[in-house]
Amino acid sequence: KKDKTRFDYWKRMEFSIDQWRQLKVHCERLNIEFLSSPFSAKAVGVLNKIGVKYFKLASGEINNSLLISEILKSKKPVLISTGMSNFNEISQIVKKVKFKKIKFCLMQCTSKYPTEPRDLGLNNIKIFSNRYKCLTGFSDHSGKLYSGIAAITLGANFIETHVTYSKDHFSPDSKSSLTFKEISKLVE
Repeated sequence: KKDKTRFDYWKRMEFSIDQWRQLKVHCERLNIEFLSSPFSAKAVGVLNKIGVKYFKLASGEINNSLLISEILKSKKPVLISTGMSNFNEISQIVKKVKFKKIKFCLMQCTSKYPTEPRDLGLNNIKIFSNRYKCLTGFSDHSGKLYSGIAAITLGANFIETHVTYSKDHFSPDSKSSLTFKEISKLVE
């Protein structure tokens, strides 16, 4: 089903604090580490309240100083997605995180949905590792199984991918997601 407006879509997808807790408990039962990307200082507080062990900073938030400040106050490790940033911006966030002595991982990401193979930027995995002396990862929006595998062969410590029940399902990410069947192949 397609929502009338983007706002209608986001309201429909909104979770209560209790629903966030239920998701975390469900993950724990399955031995899965619960993780969420906050988009506001208030969301950082909610995630801290339910006991997340680390944060993911989404690509569009790398210059959000209020959000970053709240995340860094937690002293929890952070996965930093780089999809909408240049090397100067990446260097600035790395400097802040290292100053606070917080563990971090730089996630290579191309904020294009879906991402074509020529635009994946997998070469950045080694560049991040060498330049910033940190863990690296890959935030995949290709909708293809091979992209994550390629990132692993290049030294990525973390892989993030979107998952969908069907690539034909209405959502902003369906075409750039893997299906559950594809994910199970990647995990195997």
